Amino acid sequence: MAVAHALIKPAHLWMVLLGNAHRNSEATSMRTDCLVPATNGNYKYKNQTFKMTGLSQGAEVDAVVPELITQSILQQARLARLMGDHKGHGGEFLWVGRQKRTKQIHNLSGLLNLYVDVLGLRELLDPKNPSCHEHRFRKTLAYLIATTLTNAIMVVKDCFGHKDDMMSLVSYILSDPKVAREVIQVQKEMTILMARDAVLDLDNLAGPGAAGIKERARDYLTRIGKSKFEPQDAHEFARIETFDGRAWMLVGPGILCTAPHGMTQVSTPCAVGQNHHNPSRCKAGCEWQVLLTGYFMTQADDSIQYAIDHLHRAVEAEDEAMTVFWQGQLNTWLWRYEKVAEKWQDHPLVNRFAKPPPATIPLVQDAA
Repeated sequence: MAVAHALIKPAHLWMVLLGNAHRNSEATSMRTDCLVPATNGNYKYKNQTFKMTGLSQGAEVDAVVPELITQSILQQARLARLMGDHKGHGGEFLWVGRQKRTKQIHNLSGLLNLYVDVLGLRELLDPKNPSCHEHRFRKTLAYLIATTLTNAIMVVKDCFGHKDDMMSLVSYILSDPKVAREVIQVQKEMTILMARDAVLDLDNLAGPGAAGIKERARDYLTRIGKSKFEPQDAHEFARIETFDGRAWMLVGPGILCTAPHGMTQVSTPCAVGQNHHNPSRCKAGCEWQVLLTGYFMTQADDSIQYAIDHLHRAVEAEDEAMTVFWQGQLNTWLWRYEKVAEKWQDHPLVNRFAKPPPATIPLVQDAA
């Protein structure tokens, strides 16, 4: 039992804290029945959170649990029951204390620091902050998320139960200047990889900006004496095209903004009325817009069908607001791909509600 308390229990706790980033109160209140079966054959985790709820009894939360964390919790639940039986009380709580009178651990730092010492990891901690406490796991998870996901703020907010985005951004993601620098670097690398994948599928790029990329790609291949891109060549060309990851952005399903970094801000359609580049207002026909075909053509077709179905209902119900809304959705998807537009151009609702594409906007030819 001494070995279980010193090695096995903190090993389980280590994984659970790193996977779910619990606060001390949330972790210590975990019970042996905190896992419930999910519909996909895995498990979901249920527990109480107390901070910022305003409720003395806390608020119930649940989350999908990765398989490795599920194994840790299931094993710890079994161990807690054995420990409870050994001490003469039930194994109700997941993290059971060593003393006979202790059914529940209320502070996890001692257990974590014991584990650090047993494994000889103390020297890896900053001498200015040598204690291993549960909050370090929240910081670590926030660091990992911030350097790997573009939607890091929302993920951190949901994972940690924060009330607002700024708490996640300021208190976790940007609290360490090193993290902020690495987030920027990772985002640049992800941009280059996105561009590299597009370059490797060059024949299937379409849209107003595609011709320019294809021409520059041919010139690049001529300079390096090759007829087609190999992965390393595509990566280097993508790095050049994206200004080392500072340009290019995925602004919608299958829509890439390839506006160069540092260009005159008002030269893009999205800057009209704002005097600054704003990819969230991407306009069809922009010279820097590149469209991906394949799956995204199917998505456009499906979205048009969906919009027409709802537009028909709105018209029959004489719902003016919803009619305008679904008219906008129809026009958003209709003029992206020529074959898709040709399929729907004779539909009565399209003839009635679709706006013709401006002459400056060429329809995208299919990849064939």
